[in-house]
Amino acid sequence: MTIQALIQRLIAQQQADRWLDVGIAEALGWERKADVVRDAATGDERKNLYWLRPSDREPALPPHYTSNLQHAYELLQIVSPSLEGGFSWESGKGGAKLDEGDYVEAATPQLAICLTALLKLESRRELNGKIETDAT
Repeated sequence: MTIQALIQRLIAQQQADRWLDVGIAEALGWERKADVVRDAATGDERKNLYWLRPSDREPALPPHYTSNLQHAYELLQIVSPSLEGGFSWESGKGGAKLDEGDYVEAATPQLAICLTALLKLESRRELNGKIETDAT
């Protein structure tokens, strides 16, 4: 899923969603792998699915970015280590702002944090693409 598609889903999302967590993880470089394992007794084959963390290539489960405030905060640390910004919440919505980006609102603080982090990531990638295009 593209970052733009993730952003659109986060805008429309009303609650945490594990598929969004997986999409965000993939955008950050998490890799899904599958090994075929043969049962020694029966000879049956099955797939053993797992994820590799981008930082150390060790197996792990992707974080729960859209439901866990700590995981959403860790997403911000990955996208913008300076962590200039903030988030807020009130009944039925959350808001977040990162660096010089716009203040965004979503159904929960976690979704708002994910949204602002992905907007930052997208703007950085667009800038990098423009720099590469200008250099050629």
